[in-house]
Amino acid sequence: PLWLDPNETARPMKHLRPKTISQHVAEAKELDIARKHKEHPTTAREMKECGRVLIPKEVAKLTMGPSTLDFGTVCALSTNTKYFPVTNRTDQCVFVEVDAGAASPWLRGSGPRSQVVPPGETASFALRLRVPEATAGVRVPIVYTVNSNANTRYSFDVVANVVPVTIKLNNESLSFRFAQENWEDVVDETLVLSNQGSYPAEFEWKAPPGCAFTVSPTSGVVPGCASKPVVVTWLPQRIEGGKGGGVNAADLELSVVGNPEPIVVPCLGEAGEPRARFKEKHLDLGTCAVGFTTHRSVSIANVGEVDAVFSVLPLHDGAPVSCEPTRGRIAEASSKEIEITCYFDEPGSHDFPLCVKLRGGKIIKCRVTAEAIVPVVSVKQKRFTFDDVFVGGVRRLPVTVTNHSVIDATFVINLKKFPEFSVQLPSENWSEDVYEEGPPIVRASENPDSPPDTVSGARPMPGAPAKELASTTAAGDGFDYALVVAANASLTFNLVFRPTVENTHAFALPLFLRSVDLVLDENVQRTVRARSEAPRLAISPSTSIFFGPRILLREGFRKIPYAHEMTLTNNDDSKNTMQWSFGACVNENNPAGPKPDAHAKC
Repeated sequence: PLWLDPNETARPMKHLRPKTISQHVAEAKELDIARKHKEHPTTAREMKECGRVLIPKEVAKLTMGPSTLDFGTVCALSTNTKYFPVTNRTDQCVFVEVDAGAASPWLRGSGPRSQVVPPGETASFALRLRVPEATAGVRVPIVYTVNSNANTRYSFDVVANVVPVTIKLNNESLSFRFAQENWEDVVDETLVLSNQGSYPAEFEWKAPPGCAFTVSPTSGVVPGCASKPVVVTWLPQRIEGGKGGGVNAADLELSVVGNPEPIVVPCLGEAGEPRARFKEKHLDLGTCAVGFTTHRSVSIANVGEVDAVFSVLPLHDGAPVSCEPTRGRIAEASSKEIEITCYFDEPGSHDFPLCVKLRGGKIIKCRVTAEAIVPVVSVKQKRFTFDDVFVGGVRRLPVTVTNHSVIDATFVINLKKFPEFSVQLPSENWSEDVYEEGPPIVRASENPDSPPDTVSGARPMPGAPAKELASTTAAGDGFDYALVVAANASLTFNLVFRPTVENTHAFALPLFLRSVDLVLDENVQRTVRARSEAPRLAISPSTSIFFGPRILLREGFRKIPYAHEMTLTNNDDSKNTMQWSFGACVNENNPAGPKPDAHAKC
């Protein structure tokens, strides 16, 4: 027996041990024994009681337990805690010392080393076991002493089975293959790491150098009795030498702290071996205008036996080129066009590679070259002078612009500040053979949803938008005009002065060459001077007569004329009678051209 009945005084005295309790009883009382006591006696009474030698009857009233403290199966590197309880049923304090840290370095975190246990109280000693590596059958004897007396020195054992930290995977190997609808460059697969132990498992993934497979995250911690997903990504790599058929294979290693054996996960990816090429190895954009976009296209042909998925590699920041589409799929024995858009903001020569990566294959290249220039232009006339133009009259002066470059030159004529001036383009001055897209001069529309107006010089009809009538009224604004002069060609248009009030004008011809910005080229800078004065004979209410839409009378019907009245005023200061008469009809768009049919009588 571990202890003797103190009432058996007839027998000789034997060395007694305190009572012990089973481990499950001690574990059931852990919540009740959380209170700690002072580590050393401090009062005179405590020092006296804790310094005496216990008699067997008193030893029998001490309960220690258990004699074997079993931690069960624990993970290496984990810190596991169990309690060794001491119950004092004597009528005096006892001093109990349990130095677990001295017994083994695996128990250095245990404590407290000693406690003063008052009568009727229970003290608990925490034993914290941490073994750095897997060890089977751990057994550590722990010595404890009551009242610092050698006769009351006893021991108990700490036992445990220490296993390595283990992570389980939901898949032992991974296979990668692109789905038909997947146009991305990579394929992702998910692995689930499960930690069945109570200790957090620290892990780290290792891949061979240059491997086509990567893991995210590459390291981390799986909490005890939990799981954590990781993503394995396959970026297909071309196997040099032409052998391999587009197959990538590698072994990924999962290392777990506390487990000397890594877990090997074989990975296999199959993408075929795409082969494609540019139909043109060199794309020459020729001469391009600075400040304008140039569009060309190149074709990529699939010459392999599998579909080729491609992506255009980005150029450096600020590159003058963009592509559309930037990625796509090319079926076997098919081709795909890529539209290239270039925009150069300064003149110079450009030479750069257009690189396209084939998924699982090599990078193919097309050389792109271009020469960006600003057109060289000039104006034939030296100046433009409109002298003595009567209010209500009109005068035209020809303007000849010459483009000396091999590309079209685009201008903006800004007459918004000069509403009495406008631009007209005689029809015989341009040809659809040269200007395939339409007249080379158009009047810009203030409404972005409306198309630009062609410049014919015809007067607007009544009821037209106010914008159309603006050039005939002093209160209105002028217009912007867009002008295109073909390469190595000249274009002549009319600068029209139609005064509405007496005034004098002197300004530089607002003819701007379009480039990155509007440029006032010194070769086209010309002075415009104009003076208007009141006429001797004034026509009111306007010098323009608009009959508006009228029904065209058929043959055989009686002709009914349409009438419009106007007032003629003699402004001559001499007060002399003025003789007047109507002249022949004139084609306003082309005064020297054929006369229009006259259907008016006065």
